[in-house]
Amino acid sequence: MKEKYRIKKTQEFEEILNLKNKAYSKSLVIFYRNNNYNYSRFGISVGKKIGKAIIRNKYKRQIRNILQNHLNTSKDYIIILRSNTIKFNDLKEEIDKTIYMINKRKDS
Repeated sequence: MKEKYRIKKTQEFEEILNLKNKAYSKSLVIFYRNNNYNYSRFGISVGKKIGKAIIRNKYKRQIRNILQNHLNTSKDYIIILRSNTIKFNDLKEEIDKTIYMINKRKDS
């Protein structure tokens, strides 16, 4: 995923989290807001409670791979992983369903 699609600044993370627009699934939470770009930007957070650094980085790589399909909307997303016992296909399905629900909402 290119750098322009990533949210890295702490201030931007906090702005999105403070809006409290969120969608839940079994193993993740997605915070979102509209942006002024023609593409989506993503921030990924995996807490220290989820395995060691190798495992956390593995999940972040998997999530970035899944998000390649969702770059054409004009939203900022913060994805927070809550569970470490999830397989790639289940993670992909949850992210796809949750982002679909977000894009379907009228208030977003």
